[in-house]
Amino acid sequence: MQPFQIANAGLSLLIAAQVLFMVPLLLARPERRTVSNHWLAALLGLFALNNILDVVASLSPLGDHPAFIAVNIWLITPMGPLAFCHIVTALPGGRVETPLRLWLPVLVMALLMAPWLFLTPSSLEAALSSGGQRAWLALLAGAGAAITLPSLIAFLGACLWGAIRRVDTARKAENGAGAARLAWLSLLTRGLLLMWAVLTLSLILTLFGGEQVVELGAGIAYLLAIYGLSLLALGRAEAFVPPREVGERVMALLTAPVAKYRKSALTETDITRLLAKADHAMRQDGLWRESGLTLPALARHVGASVNDLSQALNEGRGVKFFDYVNGFRVDAVKQALADPALQDRPVLDLALEAGFNSKSAFNAAFKRQTGQTPSAYRARA
Repeated sequence: MQPFQIANAGLSLLIAAQVLFMVPLLLARPERRTVSNHWLAALLGLFALNNILDVVASLSPLGDHPAFIAVNIWLITPMGPLAFCHIVTALPGGRVETPLRLWLPVLVMALLMAPWLFLTPSSLEAALSSGGQRAWLALLAGAGAAITLPSLIAFLGACLWGAIRRVDTARKAENGAGAARLAWLSLLTRGLLLMWAVLTLSLILTLFGGEQVVELGAGIAYLLAIYGLSLLALGRAEAFVPPREVGERVMALLTAPVAKYRKSALTETDITRLLAKADHAMRQDGLWRESGLTLPALARHVGASVNDLSQALNEGRGVKFFDYVNGFRVDAVKQALADPALQDRPVLDLALEAGFNSKSAFNAAFKRQTGQTPSAYRARA
């Protein structure tokens, strides 16, 4: 076994181990099991499996089997749509609008690579050297690969470019709410685009020979990208946890000492005025639609301190910040559920458009406010 093979296998194993380490962290807690995070977990799972197969290919003869090559292509093809779906659904109110157009190329490329499943190394060699009985199958497989590989590169690039445009548009429109999440998504899309560039360059260089050297260089680049993004992600928990979890935990630490040891100078008139500003910002500016809206962001918007706004909500309305915001969101969903023109729209779509991050958070808020499930409310409306 050559040193290059051992080195490539080691790099692929390190990449797979790091990726598999991130999946449980991503979904371990119920509040992190959002639609967006499930898309990301699927992407990480496929990437880890692809690298595990690379380890097998480097250390065994299976790497030269035509079926093995087809399976590797099949694992790479869905990564573009998975990345796109993760990034789009992580944006405020984001959802995938044309899933068929997104996933149809995956199916087409899978069908183009299917002939490779029926070839063996010996039959492929015989077909290439003397024609053989399966020459037509080898020709079909070769044509499929010739179409699939450039199409795959273009398709992955298009998915990432589409995601980058969505993130950049959202960042231009953001007003302070969800800034941390948008900054992370911008960084992630650039990191994935860099990995796509490495894949493209490695495939081009392989055409000129030196396959093992190219694989080694690509493996080092992937390893640095994966570990770099992982370290950055570990320092940005707020980008993966719904705002309710992060906001309430942080604000509990900030406001508890204040409430316990210092009496606020807010008068009843101050509270009334501050609540009027907050209500105007929510109703007229529609801030409740921002899934990343936080108490500090709303406080900045109305020109108040975080502590003053928190006290105004607690004393003037008797609610916490997220219950206050979710009240507007639930009211919007209730109106949509009662609208005959929207009867065919899925409840989850309406909830995401209203600013909720996940189905579980929406169901809990809706039932807490109405005493009913969304389905039961729609049936009675």
